[in-house]
Amino acid sequence: MTEVESGKDEVRVPWSSLWRHRSVLGIILGQLGYLYAYFFFMTWWPSYLIMERHLTLPETGLFAGFPFLMGMGGTIGGGWMGDYLIRRGFSRTASRKTMIGTGSTLVTMTMVGAAFAHQTWLSVTLLTLCMGCMRLITASANSAPMDDLAPPALVASLTSIQNSIGTISSLLVSILTGYIVGGTGTFIPALLLAGGMALMGAISYVVVVERFETLPMQVEITE
Repeated sequence: MTEVESGKDEVRVPWSSLWRHRSVLGIILGQLGYLYAYFFFMTWWPSYLIMERHLTLPETGLFAGFPFLMGMGGTIGGGWMGDYLIRRGFSRTASRKTMIGTGSTLVTMTMVGAAFAHQTWLSVTLLTLCMGCMRLITASANSAPMDDLAPPALVASLTSIQNSIGTISSLLVSILTGYIVGGTGTFIPALLLAGGMALMGAISYVVVVERFETLPMQVEITE
């Protein structure tokens, strides 16, 4: 329950009102898919280079940073492009869905391509590009609860719900990837799963979310 004051009255906005909108479910599932792919890099990327691509530790130290450098550029570029689309006449909904849908789909394509790449250089290149594509959607996805969906009284609440549930992906990818690699002896299924989760995120943001507009909320007013 979130409380705000309006004159002499107290306006109560129950958290339960958030769950009545499918757009809230859409950004939560979208964040789950996006963060699953992202946390693959945070937890298993160096191990992938050593175990799957047989790089030495010095080589791993060098190449492990490439995706994150690309991600810095993707974050800045994605934020700029999202605002540029709005300035060019796109609605907030069209801008957000374009950036998130395009970025997440490219993440899936590059991850699947890297999974089946025979050459190490090609795999590293594709996964470096993957992180850049992933970070293209960061600004649009993170602004959804703050700038688009939640009314002022629920911005912090919706942001915390989206990110808390989304971070479950960090647990899932850490555990599932270990079992997958241990059981199959290869990272291919793990990469395909991460790419599939990114695609699920794209579908959730583009299809499940109806519009990136402030949601009507039921309020309770007490004196």
